[in-house]
Amino acid sequence: MQCGHRIELAIAACKEGQRACRRVRAAAEQMITRADEALEQAARLNEAELPLQTAVAVDVTKQVSDDVLELILRHLPMAALFRAGRVSRRWRVLVGRVSQMWPAIDVQFAKYAVGALDPQIFVRSADGFDGLQGPKRMERGHDSVNVLAASVDGRRLYSGSVCGVVSVWSAVDGVPLQTPHSRTDTQHQPGGMPAGSVYALALSADGQRLYSGSRDISVWSTAEGARLLTLQGHTCTVYALAVSADGERLYSGSYDCTVRVWSTAGGAPLLTLRSHTGPVHALALSLDGQRLYSGSEDCTVRAYSTVDGRVLQLLEGHRAPVYALALSADGLRLYSGSADCTVRACSTVDGALLQVLEGHKGPVQALALSADDRQLYSGSDDCTVCVWAAMGSARRPLQTLQGHMSAVFALAFSADGRWLYSGHENGTVLKW
Repeated sequence: MQCGHRIELAIAACKEGQRACRRVRAAAEQMITRADEALEQAARLNEAELPLQTAVAVDVTKQVSDDVLELILRHLPMAALFRAGRVSRRWRVLVGRVSQMWPAIDVQFAKYAVGALDPQIFVRSADGFDGLQGPKRMERGHDSVNVLAASVDGRRLYSGSVCGVVSVWSAVDGVPLQTPHSRTDTQHQPGGMPAGSVYALALSADGQRLYSGSRDISVWSTAEGARLLTLQGHTCTVYALAVSADGERLYSGSYDCTVRVWSTAGGAPLLTLRSHTGPVHALALSLDGQRLYSGSEDCTVRAYSTVDGRVLQLLEGHRAPVYALALSADGLRLYSGSADCTVRACSTVDGALLQVLEGHKGPVQALALSADDRQLYSGSDDCTVCVWAAMGSARRPLQTLQGHMSAVFALAFSADGRWLYSGHENGTVLKW
């Protein structure tokens, strides 16, 4: 009797195994069908004239497993990959994960990432942010580009990264020139941030000195790449720097909620401004050097007299931290970018609100004004750069530059205003 029971159990197990095999076979057939549909979608994406709307309408990322999608992405031509990156955020995440494809992406396909524009793409090396691979190839990096600064003569571009390096590149062809600020120079542990991360850069008007902000402030000779001075006083990470036009004063904003004023001659502290109740992320200085503006996590922008440090204006209205500031050349309009996904334009005369620019779907991390002050550019966590009419009452962007594979943390114009550089969370820098 016991033997017969065991046989029955064995037969039942075999039948269950057969049913499981049938289920697996059905699932496999279904996956093959979905993979075929995904390949058809990939073929559609590869058609040169396929409208973006069509690609969005046939988004198959929710129907097929990540493994199958990554396999498909690896076999797509580069043009299709960039077009796929424009379909949705999920597509961008998947494209970004396929690291094997990055070394093969050529600049000639970059137009698919940004629409009508044709940027040159400079990217950090894979083994450390100590130079660019050049504009002809694109390679995935490991550290974000936090800040950018362009030299006065237009020949050099400086970038600061999470890994604690300031790199110097040729702004013409992306050839690495120097790496003055290395990991070994910054072994600090700022409050809540990676050790030695560089979040701020500023160049003197004559281009001879570069200032970098991390836990401390370093002063560099741009000719030799040598450190000239270290300014200490902030108790947390330095997020913002600004240099006066005459080169005599340096202003710094920090996570310790203060703004400090320094003499550039010997690094002596001159003033400490303590009006903010949250970390200071952004600074803007008027051309005449009479006013300094600061943006903070307390959701406000404050205007100071640079003579005695008095607060002249308190600009409120943002519903989240202020991460970026830009001031018009005539000093009459101040733009602030915030984590509330908006850009606000205010009169510096009476503090009146002039514009509220809406269009981003993520925090605004960077702002830059064109040389003629007619256009404002904003970079965001939503992986886009928006172009706005800086004057007038328009609330929507003139153009949205999409296709970036990660958040835009930094923007900088060349001195002549011909080129715009954007720095990204994935370590890439684009030259527009």
